Amino acid sequence: MSVSGTTKRKSRKSRKQMYEQRLVRLGRLLQAQAEGEIAAIIARRRTQEARFYSEAVDRLEEGTYGICQECGEKISAARLRAKPSAVLCLSCQSDYERRNSDSEEDMDGFANVSDSWEDSSGLSFGRATSRW
Repeated sequence: MSVSGTTKRKSRKSRKQMYEQRLVRLGRLLQAQAEGEIAAIIARRRTQEARFYSEAVDRLEEGTYGICQECGEKISAARLRAKPSAVLCLSCQSDYERRNSDSEEDMDGFANVSDSWEDSSGLSFGRATSRW
């Protein structure tokens, strides 16, 4: 075999290794970006939850906690255990969600798609909707 053939094979192999290394680096960068975006979503959600719980405490002090802001009926204990910040009974929340199915938020202020995000390439990841 000629020296030229060996050099070409080494050259192809080193190009392949170079591309593989670039893919690994790109993968690491994309993972870091995704983790940063997920961390931002989690932080935003925690801030929202803290505000909603604070508002629930205010309603408790005012004597309006557990009363549906739409129909004035009591919100079930099971719903309040599941979502202490609820401002609507289950029936009114369902009606609200039907009327506003295109909306990004439910009546309690939680984004229906807050757990959904899109990276810079336009790929969407996850989609959680509020049920309470």
